[in-house]
Amino acid sequence: MLFRQAVRNYPGGISVIEMSENTGRRILRALEGNRASEEITGLMLEDTLGKDLAEVFPPVNEHGFADAIASVCATGTAVNFGELYIDHGVVTPGWYTVSIFPLSGNIVGVAFASIDNKKKMELALRESEERWHLVVWGADDGIWDWNIAKNSIFYSDRWYTITGYKLDGSVNHFSDLSRYVHPDDLARVRSDLGNYITHKSSVFSEEYRMRTADGGYKWVHDRGQIVFSTEGKPLRMAGSTSDIDPRKRAEEALIRERILLRTLIDNLPDIVYVKDINSRRTVANAAHLRKRHRRDHRPRLELRLRLCQPVIPPGQRRPRRSDRQRISVIRPW
Repeated sequence: MLFRQAVRNYPGGISVIEMSENTGRRILRALEGNRASEEITGLMLEDTLGKDLAEVFPPVNEHGFADAIASVCATGTAVNFGELYIDHGVVTPGWYTVSIFPLSGNIVGVAFASIDNKKKMELALRESEERWHLVVWGADDGIWDWNIAKNSIFYSDRWYTITGYKLDGSVNHFSDLSRYVHPDDLARVRSDLGNYITHKSSVFSEEYRMRTADGGYKWVHDRGQIVFSTEGKPLRMAGSTSDIDPRKRAEEALIRERILLRTLIDNLPDIVYVKDINSRRTVANAAHLRKRHRRDHRPRLELRLRLCQPVIPPGQRRPRRSDRQRISVIRPW
């Protein structure tokens, strides 16, 4: 009676099975079971107790259960099937764990549990990780994942390629900004990161100069998204680092060229100006401005530039004839 109560109250599925032989044929009969086994397998106890399991539960032969039971009866050593997928009409298809252990003579206990939900979660997790790895290794940007609570960070190989650092776990550019951010950008980056972590801003997106492994600096663009706990505490932050150094260098070169060109134009002794299609001056050098203010009539070279002659829409005033596409040189005679 006590044994039966123990079996009935066991939280997982359990069956007590007796093995016998009749004219050389192995017969397995269920002597006892519990309600948990009904929920797990979908087989009712009244349909299985005292009956030949080969008739009510065909997988007993298909998956080697009968041989395992015979082995346990003969050796007294338990057999663990581990994770096993069973797909048969008499039971609920899914993943199970099965263990067979000796009880007495030709009587064994079979403990089993459904792990279908666990396997589905593992499959979903594996697919999610595969997608994550495809993003990490296929992206042109460097990917990072900063565990704020533990102050540890993951970088993708691409991030190390951009920055030149070694993949040895010694780098964490968020925990030591002063080491990795250019001094002229440090205050701005530190302020914006702090504001984002403390809910004072809704986005973190920064362009700044990062110190690289060779001691130089490279322009990068960091973007990140933070995860907060239910209490509003920052837990982790993940994002990407883009190499924008070529673009920033090109912008700086363009600015220098514009400054140089403007300086050259302003220092020319001759008059230089540019007009738009409405004959409005958009560029004028210092000589031209001096002429308009002093109205002197000293001999000079006047250069009028029209770079293009656009199509004039109907009804729009045409530019002056003198402002059309040409370069005219007016000299005093």
